[in-house]
Amino acid sequence: MKHKSLKEARLAAGMTQQALAETVGVSPLTVTRWESGQARPHPRTRERVCALLGPCSWPGDPVLTWKTAEGQTIRVDAAFKKVEQAFAAYLAAKGEK
Repeated sequence: MKHKSLKEARLAAGMTQQALAETVGVSPLTVTRWESGQARPHPRTRERVCALLGPCSWPGDPVLTWKTAEGQTIRVDAAFKKVEQAFAAYLAAKGEK
């Protein structure tokens, strides 16, 4: 699953910065700072935001990458998707599900 940025997740949920701020108990300026990478929320607050908006990435989060056998660098979440697809193809070839 591709994680959306915090702003993308908020907009997809149809929420304004004001609405998100009120829901999780912070100021709208705090939400602005989170989205711009100027601040990071307390872990408990981040859990509340993620419970509300779903998985999302925050500015400053580490981006884990994987080097493929072909020398291509891809994000770990994309690498896991490729592994899932390869395993599904393997199972299909064996006639299993």
